[in-house]
Amino acid sequence: MPDAGLARAESHSAGRVADSAFSDAAVFHLRGHLDRASAAGLRIQLRAAVGESMVLFDLSGVLFIDSIGVGVLLGAIRSIHEHGGVVAIGGADSRRGIWGVLQRAGVGRLAFLSESPAGAMHWLRQGPPPVTGRYPVSRPGGAP
Repeated sequence: MPDAGLARAESHSAGRVADSAFSDAAVFHLRGHLDRASAAGLRIQLRAAVGESMVLFDLSGVLFIDSIGVGVLLGAIRSIHEHGGVVAIGGADSRRGIWGVLQRAGVGRLAFLSESPAGAMHWLRQGPPPVTGRYPVSRPGGAP
């Protein structure tokens, strides 16, 4: 039987989900709270992204993220980059403060940030530039 932290992680953050509309990238739909309680399970689930050439983290189901959750995302992004992949993040809700947390943590320097998962996927399909340390950002409610 899994420990309480892993059980919570599984209930709050879904793993990789195959979706025919996004079939050219590995898509991870994250849900609930990305925090200390879910970190261990989230870390395990996101390991599946390593080795993929294009990864989309859909955060539209995320209700809360703290510094530990951001750290898990940053670790996954760095691992993906080390194996030649690129990352886009879509659906970070500015009304819940998730967009601001990601911006302040510097996630936009490692991954493309878009208001919507569809915008993030569009960026991936356009053939993202090589990792240079700075990605364009599609700001909530407006253009980059």
